Amino acid sequence: MNKLILVAMLGFGIWSLGFAAFASTTSTITGPIGLIRMPSADTIGDNSYNLAVDYAANFITGTGTLASTGTWSYKMNLGTSKNLELGLIGQTDSGTNQIKDGVYVNLKYALSNDDSRYPLKLAIGAENLASSNEADTYIVASKYFKGGAVAHFGAMFDFPKNSFRPLGMAGLEYPLGGQMSNLTLIGEVFGGESLFQINAGIRLVLYPNINISVNGLNLTKNPVSKNSQSITAGICWKNPF
Repeated sequence: MNKLILVAMLGFGIWSLGFAAFASTTSTITGPIGLIRMPSADTIGDNSYNLAVDYAANFITGTGTLASTGTWSYKMNLGTSKNLELGLIGQTDSGTNQIKDGVYVNLKYALSNDDSRYPLKLAIGAENLASSNEADTYIVASKYFKGGAVAHFGAMFDFPKNSFRPLGMAGLEYPLGGQMSNLTLIGEVFGGESLFQINAGIRLVLYPNINISVNGLNLTKNPVSKNSQSITAGICWKNPF
């Protein structure tokens, strides 16, 4: 009986470690591996890929109620090497619910190979290449801490209406119940000369390769932000086949 208990505990430990390891390989709402809207310095990994689907329900400005139609987005990330991540993202039109023509491309390159227990990672990247209004570039660092928390900080540079706009960004992942928890609280903030946005969410790992997330975007209803006030829900699956 004691041996059975020991085997069961060992199996549960490995299962939980798989949860913890996968927490940093979730797609953001714009595609790259990261938090909610903010990319992290993590990449999907060599010879790995993921598939993700998100639904965003937008609030009608000034009413506090959700619009009758939302937006679906579908994403894929591919680890073409240990440090390089290539991503694709497409979405539907919120007004017609029809799939928009074409997809946008994301690229991320990890600048460090810190394999220590609590690493400090650094990466650069670009999102939504070929988009006239949503393209941006970024540099980000991610620091792991004892207990499972991960802090992220960096800078993003986007080009709304063909103008240059630098932004600071910071985020935190905090596992509820310690490092082996499969439930993680997430918060992030973007700030610039006029822009300010706070996002928060929760991520649940259902299985080492599958997780779901629910997020609130632009919680302060700032009119100048990366995203309008909305609620998103999504699922991400790593190496499904």
